Amino acid sequence: MPRNKDNEKNPLKKARLKKLSLFPTRHFDTWPNAGPAYLFVAYALRRYLSGRTHTLEAAFELNKKRGVPGWPKERLRMAKTVHRLKKAGKSKSQIQKALQKLGFRDTDWGTIKRTHTEFLTELKAEDIWQSIAPELLQDDK
Repeated sequence: MPRNKDNEKNPLKKARLKKLSLFPTRHFDTWPNAGPAYLFVAYALRRYLSGRTHTLEAAFELNKKRGVPGWPKERLRMAKTVHRLKKAGKSKSQIQKALQKLGFRDTDWGTIKRTHTEFLTELKAEDIWQSIAPELLQDDK
């Protein structure tokens, strides 16, 4: 039975490729300058190159996480309502009651405050735009 030349060269080829490999046989944890960011990138590349993930996005865990659908829109709506009520001078209890009447499920003050703070920059920018928009939209006649 004739020997296949590919099989003879295969162990040598593997040894040569192992020496040229991007990842040496040592673990990344033992590298002296391996910080957390470096290890994250190294392990993500290892996952991608070994075939455990099909895309680089999956290797770097950039895919969208599953969550409650529509929750970001509901949070933005809550933040706008809270901002409007705060501008009107309403108290915490009045804001909570108004949100309950509007059908918001989580009306705990910690959640309300966190949600309002999350969108505060956008809401303030929207207030400024609404205050100067009439001047910018007028035509010079």
